Amino acid sequence: MKFEGPPAGDASADDAQLLALPATLGRLFEPCGLLALPSRLRLAEVLAEPGRPLALFDGELRALPLPAGAAGRAEVAALVADGLPSQVMATSVASQPLGEVLPLLADLPGPIETAGLAPSLVAALAANGVTSWQSLAGWRLTEMARWARIGTSALTALLHASLHAASTAIPAPAALIEPADLAVLLCHERSTGRSTLRDSLGRYLGIAEPDEVQGAARRLLTLAQPSVPVPVPSGSGSGLELVAAADGLLQQLGDARDRIVFERLCLGLGSDDVPPAEVARALEVGAARVRKLRARAEDRARQAFLAAPPLSAPVAQLRDELGVAAPRDAAAAALARLGLPPAGDVRSALHLWFAGPYRPFAGLPGWLGVDGDGARVTTRLLLGEDGGVHRTELIRKELVRAGIAPGQVDPWLAEQPVRVDDELTVLVVGSPAAVAERILAATGEAMTAAELVAWAGQGSGHQASWRQALRRDHRFVAVADDRFELAEWGGTTATSGTSNVPAGPAGPDGDEEMDQPAPGTWTVAVDEDLLSGGSGPVPRSLLAQLGVAAGATRTIATRYGPLALCNVAEGPRRGSLRPIALAAGAAAGDVLLLRFAPGATSAGVEVVAGPAT
Repeated sequence: MKFEGPPAGDASADDAQLLALPATLGRLFEPCGLLALPSRLRLAEVLAEPGRPLALFDGELRALPLPAGAAGRAEVAALVADGLPSQVMATSVASQPLGEVLPLLADLPGPIETAGLAPSLVAALAANGVTSWQSLAGWRLTEMARWARIGTSALTALLHASLHAASTAIPAPAALIEPADLAVLLCHERSTGRSTLRDSLGRYLGIAEPDEVQGAARRLLTLAQPSVPVPVPSGSGSGLELVAAADGLLQQLGDARDRIVFERLCLGLGSDDVPPAEVARALEVGAARVRKLRARAEDRARQAFLAAPPLSAPVAQLRDELGVAAPRDAAAAALARLGLPPAGDVRSALHLWFAGPYRPFAGLPGWLGVDGDGARVTTRLLLGEDGGVHRTELIRKELVRAGIAPGQVDPWLAEQPVRVDDELTVLVVGSPAAVAERILAATGEAMTAAELVAWAGQGSGHQASWRQALRRDHRFVAVADDRFELAEWGGTTATSGTSNVPAGPAGPDGDEEMDQPAPGTWTVAVDEDLLSGGSGPVPRSLLAQLGVAAGATRTIATRYGPLALCNVAEGPRRGSLRPIALAAGAAAGDVLLLRFAPGATSAGVEVVAGPAT
């Protein structure tokens, strides 16, 4: 384990202040965007941090931390110097004070003559009062070019010497400890028989700890003690093995251009979600070239994946856990269970790309999906079917069939424009009349415009427009206390009791020959089979009136819940009426009277009491 401290000699207050300076490329060379592209790409590779995407844009380059060692910083300074073409030297750099080009100059102590410059150049600088790095910071190269005995080559040498001095004079903070250093400490504990750090990390593997914490502890313990097995998901290998496999795969994509295009446009990584055109401009190529680079990198990645068996099992596990849409937190937890870092890490993002690829949803920042907006469109179509009112149990099953993982169904429904309870899921988008019809059919209760607006989750400012829309629509009637009902309810809020419609003989359920009270109504005898949840036949005339085509299924909303009607070849059938009968207060021997309008998507329900026993 190696720590770097200040230079030998007495540490002054200035030296201590220098140690606190941020050692980033921006502090060394501020206008990173002036560098030639090859140098910028090379810097991105040299300064790349494990798991971070390669830097492409000027702001990202400025934020890159410099290497801890003097040799590494000297290499960076040489890359910066080589990346300054003559036209940049003659214009942008030459016209700025050197302290703005190299911000660290203003903080560097010491005389210039120690930089190995030609004695004639040092003498020319001294003749103009420039004897230290700090005194050099305020001058421009264009100004110094007018001094005697200083030419273009001398100024170039001075800039290169300044870069070197700024890059090597400030050491890294002595307190910096990286994960590898912690692993060394753990190995030292093992050799000495101590276990303080190991026991502390072991406690984080408990099931009560967050998945990402368990994953971090597992990786550190594995790194420190590779010969001792650490609990990992079955068949997936350790997190370090997966990280190493992903690192090896990324190396097969090509040079820095290929990596940058793949990380930006395929994995969606980087500080900015930039379009392909901006990536093309930053790489100084055309849009067609970027498309070719992207296609080539994707093809190389897929071929390398086929040759990397360790990645197959975790990728399949991610796909099964996350489905076609999942919250970012769920993705982070799934990655942590595999011993992988969060999704912002290039290696973890690579796993998600192979599993999906998973990309952010537009307008839904907390979620990732595999097919653009496909999952949201499919879900909206499902929720809009059959009038927009569904049994929650059934809509959950439909979402699983559509590819939503079982564990993500309820969180996914919570993101949709619906109101969900244990029984019904109601779509609450559309015109006021359409939404109000669904709400009334689902609740079976008369409501005021204010109550309807609140139930739909809209602001109170919509009350007047809803009230006006409902008064104009023939599907609604206004009753007492400015409340609205569905017109098919007949203007009554009664939910049980004796109906004015004679019951007639309670023939077989759905018998077309029985004496139905009136067109548009259907009576169903409440018996033990119905109350146990059994299905039954439906009059063909009723399905014809409702416009249910052969082979189709229609869900009819009622105040007590939905009713499924199926026009199948074996004969028209209904789903269970048990929830409706129980909610309406019906008992064995009673009759359910359902009222329909032609083509309706909802029905009124009354209970005709059976003979007293």
